Amino acid sequence: MLFRSTFTYAYIGATIAIFVLARFIDAFGPRVSVVSAAIAMAALVFLGTPGMAATTITVVAIVAIACSSATHQALNGIVGGFYPTAIRGNGVGYATGMGRAAAIVGPAIAGNLLSADLPLQIVMTAIAAPYTAVIVICLVLDRLQKRISADSQDRKSTRLNSSHITISYAV
Repeated sequence: MLFRSTFTYAYIGATIAIFVLARFIDAFGPRVSVVSAAIAMAALVFLGTPGMAATTITVVAIVAIACSSATHQALNGIVGGFYPTAIRGNGVGYATGMGRAAAIVGPAIAGNLLSADLPLQIVMTAIAAPYTAVIVICLVLDRLQKRISADSQDRKSTRLNSSHITISYAV
């Protein structure tokens, strides 16, 4: 029964986490999702600590699942903003497909690591390692978004200046 309730709490936590994360991303940009990814990574590594009480494992697992899920959902939302409207569905579809591929390959790799009789600390660290790439991706997307915003601001000011010149010549 504890196992079932752990997943229930984790997905309730993930739902709350994605709403909170979405508000922060709107306010501060994609770099905020780095925090969620880092918490997920730390929680996964911490799960490899031997001798933890069942309650501690449950709480840390809930945090890991909630932050991991929130980060992935946030990335799907962030990626959509980088594609033109006409192909936005394709871009988000590719991002979702990459996530699905990782969801297939990840457990296979974890299973192989566990079957190799490696210590749980090493296995959990290996499971958490891809979050380093997720953190880098979040930072790159934040930088791209800033660059795109700056370029669009430059274009707006250029259009305003050129229309001003046109109006002044017309008068």
